[in-house]
Amino acid sequence: MLKLQRLVGLVVVWGWMNGTGTVHADAVTDWHAITVQALATMTPARAIPLPYLDLAIVQAAVHDAVQALERRFQPYQASIPGATGSPAAAAATAAHAVLVAIFPGPHRRTGHDVPGVLGCPQACQG
Repeated sequence: MLKLQRLVGLVVVWGWMNGTGTVHADAVTDWHAITVQALATMTPARAIPLPYLDLAIVQAAVHDAVQALERRFQPYQASIPGATGSPAAAAATAAHAVLVAIFPGPHRRTGHDVPGVLGCPQACQG
C-alpha cells in the first residue's frame, strides 16, 4: 500500500511539474516553480504529505514577506513592521530562507545556484 501511495504521489508531482512548465511571471511564481522542482527531486523522497506542507510553508513565508511591503492583506504568521525594499527581493529572501531550512547544507538540491537566482539579495546568500 505504501508503494502505491508513493507511486501516486510521484505521478501527481510529475504531472504537476510537466503541466506548469517554466514560469517567468515574477519572483513569487519563479520561486514557487523552484520549490516544486526542489521538492520533486529531493533524495531521499519525503513521505507524501510533507512536500505539500513544505510548499505551503514557502508560500506563506513569501506572502508574509511581500505583504510586509505592500500591506494589502493580513500576514499568515509574521508581521514585519517598517519593512522597506523590493517585493521581488523580499519573495526571494523568504523562499530562499525556507528552502535552506528544508534542504540543509549546500544549495545543490534545489537544482539551481540559489544565491544569485532571480537577483537574490545579499541577505539571502548566506
